[in-house]
Amino acid sequence: MENCKFRAKCKKVGTENCNRICYPYVFLHGIDGNSGFLATRNVPNKYSDNMFDNLPIEADNPQVYRAVKGYIENIIERVQGANRGIFFTGTTGTGKTTVAITILNEYLLARCIQHLSGVKKIETNPVLFMKMSEFQNVYNSQFRGGSDMQNKASNSYYNMKEQMMKVDLLVIDDIAMRGLPEGFMNEMYEIIDCRATEDMTTI
Repeated sequence: MENCKFRAKCKKVGTENCNRICYPYVFLHGIDGNSGFLATRNVPNKYSDNMFDNLPIEADNPQVYRAVKGYIENIIERVQGANRGIFFTGTTGTGKTTVAITILNEYLLARCIQHLSGVKKIETNPVLFMKMSEFQNVYNSQFRGGSDMQNKASNSYYNMKEQMMKVDLLVIDDIAMRGLPEGFMNEMYEIIDCRATEDMTTI
């Protein structure tokens, strides 16, 4: 399968067993090629295929490129062991989101390989990308419209919040792009504090 993320690491490539019913392919991509764990990362389509081998920052920012390379070479240990967060700063358009999602995608791939090898099982998606404005909009929607609409929005919000607090690797994008009301800021503090206390990695 040409779009399979396992192509670079799989011994089945080019054989009759490389097809849509291959278990690792279905596990990651889904039976239709558009579901599986890849579909539930919440990653925008623009960044969906970001991997280290196509990371476009080597010429413009070799220092960051080398740091990302070192991180990805030991990504399971970095995310599951050291559990230190990463905070990227800089102006818009400098590649922060690209780098963060590349790390997220590489960890998901490594984690799926770990699962398929029988080392450590996956029960839910171990990664999640969340744009701050998206999360804040879901939070705000709890206080708009009628009671049914508010209840539905509240369920969506708390499901999202719970997922953010539990995934192995959480990427929060544009965390300082706009001012945050106190109530929402307290919610974000709870998430980040919980992840830090529980030794979970956040970018």
